[in-house]
Amino acid sequence: RFLIRTLENIHPNLYAATPKEKFYKDVKELEQGLTEPITRLEFARKLIPLTTALGDGHTSVYFPQEERSEFLKQGGKGFPFEVLIRNNRLFITNNYSSDSTLTGVVEVVSINGLHTPELLDHLRLYVSAELDFYKDIRIQRSFRSLLWYVLGYSNYDLELVINDQPVSKHVEGITSTQIQVASLQRSVNQNAKPYSLT
Repeated sequence: RFLIRTLENIHPNLYAATPKEKFYKDVKELEQGLTEPITRLEFARKLIPLTTALGDGHTSVYFPQEERSEFLKQGGKGFPFEVLIRNNRLFITNNYSSDSTLTGVVEVVSINGLHTPELLDHLRLYVSAELDFYKDIRIQRSFRSLLWYVLGYSNYDLELVINDQPVSKHVEGITSTQIQVASLQRSVNQNAKPYSLT
């Protein structure tokens, strides 16, 4: 109720993309589903889609950072890849895992049994943006953390297509320290020519 009151008092045109009646119907459904105590993370999973449905990239509720920080501090593991989303398809762009066979064009068909189009549709519920393309850009940037926040994933059964060949892989997640080291190593190893713009 505090959130809704704040949004309505501050936002210049809150219901530009979503009718007020539809929004309040969703609010009522959410309230009716809150029948017992839940964690902040569980509450965020219910609340965030309410605000993203408003279709405004400048109106967001974020997942609680402390839970993620604590998870990582305790050695929690994340998705060991960076990704690219194009036309409802998911591709690995950087591999930080111990599996060196994941090279070339690697498309992710499913993660833990959830096929990519369904997975992306689910993650889009948690990202505020006016355009679907921009939603996917924001998902790309936060893919590792979103998999944990939304689905709780830290290990991954992957269905892949590698250079046109279907492959199944189980991949362990990696810690934030391992990701930082691998990312730094990748930057050092890049041989791209410097460029400038005049």
